[in-house]
Amino acid sequence: KAWSLLNTGAQFELQEVYNEMFISRDYRAQYPFGLKGILDNITIDHANKTITICDLKTSSKTLSEFPQTVEFYNYWLQAAIYTRIVFDEFILSKPDGEKWKINFHFVVVDKFNNCYVFDVQEETLISWQNRLTDVLKQASYHYSNRSFNLPYEFLVGNVKL
Repeated sequence: KAWSLLNTGAQFELQEVYNEMFISRDYRAQYPFGLKGILDNITIDHANKTITICDLKTSSKTLSEFPQTVEFYNYWLQAAIYTRIVFDEFILSKPDGEKWKINFHFVVVDKFNNCYVFDVQEETLISWQNRLTDVLKQASYHYSNRSFNLPYEFLVGNVKL
């Protein structure tokens, strides 16, 4: 944990900064498992009520190909999990939790050592949270039934010709 000073004009505000932070949440009230991760960088700005998560990615592709990589390697899922556990860990119990915001950035270094920060829009994070809910439902089914031989859609009979 480190502290940084943010110059807001007439005064300085403290921010909490964490690197490679292990975070774990128990969700056994909803699912038969918990979620955990190691966040590359997280900044908690109490004055502005924002938490910023930065996830470093190196790629053997170009920066312009990264949006497709997010889907192909399920980086969206990692971002959704990180966002959920950070919300539950740092915001959920705050009396003014509805005023807080989470920002998520992918910091990408491509095959040419070019670097770019991809800001993830709030609408995208919400969409990823909805998809995460579906993934957790499917994982819960597999885990509870100890059935891993077929995809969820086949196991529940949703595949029709």
